[in-house]
Amino acid sequence: MIKGSRKLPTHHITIRVPWHDNKWKGVVCKNPDKNISCQVLSNIDSKKNEAEELKIINQSFENLSKDQLPPCAKERGAFMAPFAMTHEESHPYVQSQQQLYSHFEPTPFTTPSYSAACVPFNWMFNDNQQLINKYKLNYNSEREPQLGFRTNWIQERENQLVMLDTFFGALEPDQSLCFFYAKDTPLSSSSNRVIIGVGKVTQVSDSVEYKYSKLNQDDLRSVLWER
Repeated sequence: MIKGSRKLPTHHITIRVPWHDNKWKGVVCKNPDKNISCQVLSNIDSKKNEAEELKIINQSFENLSKDQLPPCAKERGAFMAPFAMTHEESHPYVQSQQQLYSHFEPTPFTTPSYSAACVPFNWMFNDNQQLINKYKLNYNSEREPQLGFRTNWIQERENQLVMLDTFFGALEPDQSLCFFYAKDTPLSSSSNRVIIGVGKVTQVSDSVEYKYSKLNQDDLRSVLWER
C-alpha cells in the first residue's frame, strides 16, 4: 500500500470477457465467422479478421505467432487458458505527446494460467475526490502532468498506485469473489450483463511499471493499470 492510503473493506470484482464458443481455454473459436457476440467489444470489432481466423480454427494461442492471434487474446478471451500468455502494452499517448511520453517503451504484461487481467476503471478517473476523501487517500493532483489537453485519467505513477493499491488491497485471497461477465451472448437477447463464471480470487499480482528508454529525475513515470 502507498503510505497514507487506507484499506477498503473486503470486496469482490467483476471482469468483462468476450463471448467465446469453446470455453475460453486459449484456443481460436470453432466457428469464428458465426461468433458475432464478441464483436460488441470495439477492440475486437475493429480488428477481427474472420478469413484469417477460419484458417486456424480451434488452434491454441500458445502455438500461434503474435500476428496470428485473434483480437480477443488481449481482451481476456482466454482467461481459462492452462498456460501463461504475454503481450506488450504501449502507452496510448506515446505518439501524440512526445514531449512527456517519448521515453515510454512497449512493456510486456503476463497473465499466468487460469487468470485474467482486471482494470478498475472507475478508480482511475482524475476527479475521484469523493473516493479520495472517503478513504483518506494520499492522492496529490499537483503530481499530475500538464498535458495541454483534457484527460479523464490519472497519469502519474504515485497517484496511480494510491488508487490501484487501495482497490486491489481490498481483495482477500480465497475470500473475495471474481464474477466474469459478457456484454453479449447468443443465449440471451437481453442487453444486461450475463454472468458466465464465478471464482475465488487466489492471488493478485504486483504492479507493473512501464519500461523506459531513459529515465531522468523529473521524467514522468506510470504503471500499467492491469493486475
